[in-house]
Amino acid sequence: MLFRSSLDWESLLRRLCSGGARSFLAEGETRAVQNMLDFTPDLPEWLVPVTVDEPTVPRTREILALWSADQAARTSRPFTAAAQRTAIDLTGRFIGNLHFPRKALDLLRQTRALRQGDEPVTQRDVIARFCEMTRVPASLVDPEIELDIAAIRGFVADRLLGQDEAADAVVRVVALIKSNLADTRRPFGVFLFVGPTGVGKTHTAQLLAEYFFGDRGRLIRINLSDFAGGDGHTLLFGNPAGHSAELRRGALTRRLGNAPFGVLLLDELEKAGRAVHDGLLQLVDEGKFINGNGEVVSVRSLIVIATSNAGAEVYRETGVGFSDTRDTRSLDAELDRRVLAVFRFEFLNRFDRVVHFHPLTRATIRAIAQRELTMLLSREGLAGREVTVEVDADVLDWLVAHGWHPHFGARFLRREMERNLVGPLAMFIVGHRVKDGERLALGVRGGKIDVRRVELPVIAPSAPAPVDEDLQ
Repeated sequence: MLFRSSLDWESLLRRLCSGGARSFLAEGETRAVQNMLDFTPDLPEWLVPVTVDEPTVPRTREILALWSADQAARTSRPFTAAAQRTAIDLTGRFIGNLHFPRKALDLLRQTRALRQGDEPVTQRDVIARFCEMTRVPASLVDPEIELDIAAIRGFVADRLLGQDEAADAVVRVVALIKSNLADTRRPFGVFLFVGPTGVGKTHTAQLLAEYFFGDRGRLIRINLSDFAGGDGHTLLFGNPAGHSAELRRGALTRRLGNAPFGVLLLDELEKAGRAVHDGLLQLVDEGKFINGNGEVVSVRSLIVIATSNAGAEVYRETGVGFSDTRDTRSLDAELDRRVLAVFRFEFLNRFDRVVHFHPLTRATIRAIAQRELTMLLSREGLAGREVTVEVDADVLDWLVAHGWHPHFGARFLRREMERNLVGPLAMFIVGHRVKDGERLALGVRGGKIDVRRVELPVIAPSAPAPVDEDLQ
């Protein structure tokens, strides 16, 4: 007789004690069974716990081969050896929150269910189903599709202006995943982004989510300043003494949810307490952590990015042993020294790479301003109504002059645009009852951005052609 963990254990105990049945077989998760045995001391007299560990990859291959042979005999729908290997490889690399052999078996079952006819399930069938299920680009996992490194570099560089080191880091982690050379005992990549505010640290994490999933919303973002207090560790990783499952599981487990593969962003690392850093050290080192509810949570299928503004004041200073024309390499070295004064060396040493973000130059701000203007003109309130907006050249000059600040980066520019350009444009559209299809112009008057309506020239009706009397 088989009982599952959903069965009321008190009913099970009564059945055992009644002598009405000779043998039972029950199953449950380790933590739940242990709690049951601890709560009822008499149960060990009747139950013999048997721990079933997750099989190794070689053992999983054997299990899938036997299962596939049985399925072929039952349904005449065999799975090729390549399909079996691919199911194990993909689920092992990208679905770290589930276990072998079930996650590989489930992928094969789903693939077969979508196949028509009696032909064997092939490697390409498995890859197609996996990409559909996880939204991972086929170019990242299909060995027959070449990965265009130059195209990836261009994708990132066009959206991450002025940060070549960060663009290189993104390209390398993509290549690492494609080549299947990532250490399976750790996350795909663990990076610390350092530098001043508003220069693209968070934006880079969003770009990774956009590249992998086509959706920046797939980014899992946690602001560590919310876990700065003495209870920060228990809030983030879970409190074993919590009165609810939510408190015992902790904020990190809840935010990760069932995400098999994604980008985890840990913002403002320097504001978290030391106990939180210790918990993150285990997370990075082992690719997993144990929450307050006793659950083992894997992060091996994630790219982990931490950001910090620690030491960024080096860019605001004019001394510190440097001349006014300090070179980038010297600034990076000084920033590294200050970061090391904030974080312990053994903690920093767990990151695959510390990536430096630098203050944005005027030229970069101008390029960003041009991009932001283009994005503004594509907003639904304009493009959806076919309202055309002409932008005078002096508007871009004004944005660079007023939106560039060496200490606040592009965030300062966007704030100035929303306040001094988008706001007046919205007021004009509403106040002047701009109709669909009209034309507007943005210029600079009196030191401010000005909006005006472009009046279309009135074309007078053409006079009738003179009649040649000789032809009449």
